[in-house]
Amino acid sequence: MLSKPTTKDARTPIQKSLFPPPKSSRAGSRFDPEAFLATVGVGRELLKLAKKEPLFTQGEPANTVFYIQRGKVKLTVVNERGKEA
Repeated sequence: MLSKPTTKDARTPIQKSLFPPPKSSRAGSRFDPEAFLATVGVGRELLKLAKKEPLFTQGEPANTVFYIQRGKVKLTVVNERGKEA
């Protein structure tokens, strides 16, 4: 049987979060990285890049984390003379 909230309970503010509460550490409710990375959410963006299309370039601020789900990434550095290392 459900009980009605008291007057005090009705005035208690409900805090909302952008992120769901963490799951318990019980077996069967573990974090699924594939499910997490397959969805777009706050602060996440899915990208599909063509072959040889740059993901980022040298000198850009390092303010992003990339998770490569499929394919390969070639990381190169260009020296002062413009030669790839």
